Amino acid sequence: TKHYLTTRGKILSRDGVVLAYDAPSYQLQLKVEDLSFNSGLVHELAYCLSTRSKRFKELREEGTLAPSVDAMLKKVKGSTERLKREPLLMDIAHLNDIPIQKLVKAVQASFENCLKKWAYMRSWQTLDIYIDEKGARQLIEQPERYSGFACRMDAVRSYPQKELASHIVGYVGNLNEKNFNILRILGHYPQSPDSIKPIVLTELEKKNLAWVRNYDVGISGVEKIFNNALRGRLHKKTIIRGQGEVTVPDEQITEGKSIGLSIDYTLQSIAKEALDGRQGSIVMIDLDSGDILVSVSGPSFDPNVISPPTNTNFGQYLQSRPGILLNRSLANHYPFGSVFKIVTAVAAIEENIITPEKTYFCSLKHQKTGKKCLGYHSDISVINALKRSCNIFFYECALEMGPVKLYNWSRKFHLGQSLNTGFGYEKDGLIPNRAYKRRVTGEMWYPGDTCSMAIGQGDHLGTPLQAAVLAGLISREEGMIRPQFWKHRNRDTIKLEISPYTRDIVRRGLWKVVNENHGTAYESRSETIEYAGKSGTADVYNKEPHAWFAGFAPYDKPKVAIACVVEHSGHGGDISAPVVKIVLEAWQQKYQSAQN
Repeated sequence: TKHYLTTRGKILSRDGVVLAYDAPSYQLQLKVEDLSFNSGLVHELAYCLSTRSKRFKELREEGTLAPSVDAMLKKVKGSTERLKREPLLMDIAHLNDIPIQKLVKAVQASFENCLKKWAYMRSWQTLDIYIDEKGARQLIEQPERYSGFACRMDAVRSYPQKELASHIVGYVGNLNEKNFNILRILGHYPQSPDSIKPIVLTELEKKNLAWVRNYDVGISGVEKIFNNALRGRLHKKTIIRGQGEVTVPDEQITEGKSIGLSIDYTLQSIAKEALDGRQGSIVMIDLDSGDILVSVSGPSFDPNVISPPTNTNFGQYLQSRPGILLNRSLANHYPFGSVFKIVTAVAAIEENIITPEKTYFCSLKHQKTGKKCLGYHSDISVINALKRSCNIFFYECALEMGPVKLYNWSRKFHLGQSLNTGFGYEKDGLIPNRAYKRRVTGEMWYPGDTCSMAIGQGDHLGTPLQAAVLAGLISREEGMIRPQFWKHRNRDTIKLEISPYTRDIVRRGLWKVVNENHGTAYESRSETIEYAGKSGTADVYNKEPHAWFAGFAPYDKPKVAIACVVEHSGHGGDISAPVVKIVLEAWQQKYQSAQN
């Protein structure tokens, strides 16, 4: 009877591209006793061990004593040049394109194992050397030529798209000794407060824990969240000699299931290229389904480099590429900057603080608080204040309205709260208020704090996903489905309950940002798709500001919402808006053109 783990299921994009799968793996094996070496080193090894074995009690004909284990160990360590000239090893190395030094080192390690335990002479040892299918087939088909060598067929987790969606897909790792002991005691792994779903063992697995010692488990992303569904279950297979191989049915057998994600491979690729290696994030949501079509976080990592089998030093890999494991779409939050002015505008109109005709005077410097604006806008109304991103207009709105109402409206946009995407590390974000400031700093709330809040600065924080939701909620009256990365039943609709009058005014302002001269993102207007949105430049202490853009498209009948942040890069209209334009035009070509 043999015992097997089922193949781990695939992870697929919405358009059927494989993001993760179990690739066949062929690992070199060695039986020392069967090796045919010219140098006679194998015979010397057997001679050394013969007097220690119950199987070989006869004295040598000449009566000479076998060399000591220590002497033989020294001879093995000094046999490198001798083994490099062995025809069998040279043939194996050439056949599989293995450096001869690496192969010799593995063989020497096997010899040393034999000196520790005689049984290793007669059993197959698995080497830390992987070969391709062609080499494995030749080993199997020509056992006389490659006597003493064979291969072990297994499966390794492969990520063919490499860095493309690695933060969402995640990666796998070995069940290490520490976690195996937890598994032995508690019956499942992992056992920690942040675990989403522990691995559930079948009764067959619980009785034979040694069989699952070396299997892989999801460490992050979808690999972790859906680990139980992806991994399948251990089961039995019986071999009947002379009648071939027969699988014994077992009610505990569960094949690994494939998981389909909402990510669109084509759009994800284009968005990653548009981000061009910079630190930041791009998120795009389908408003009708809630599917997150794009979730790019840069810099990213290649799961193949850190998933078994790998020789990569994990600590050094992370140190040389700081921040690569951080999913900036969900797990990093930023001040929104002027993107938050959408919230302030909606709140001011709904609370009857302003009308479309009401103006405030902007003279570069706010008279009440001394805070500055980026331009001299003279008398300006809400639509043009959105278009030209006038700070002073929104300072005045917020001071008349007060921080409590502005805080409450922020919550209506689902800011400062998790969107429950299923990823345990998703940030809630932060909307500051009097109680928060008193608790953190011990100070009272000042008018300047209200002004900073009105333009998305100060202690205000949010994720790129929340920024995309903000844009989606203002885009249309019917709201949007709660965003998710995979198909999920009974997803609720989230809506922004405001008057059509308010929505129309704000939408017109966001249209002018992109499509009218002097709009902050006018240089990124598109000839193929009409879109609207808000740029933002979020100040960062002692560093360049973060560049933001959040918007929706098409303008007349919104179908998608999008947000982009590029860290420490400058103005949102100059940096992030062009990225958004590229992704929206790609979406238009793929989805809207097909319908037309």
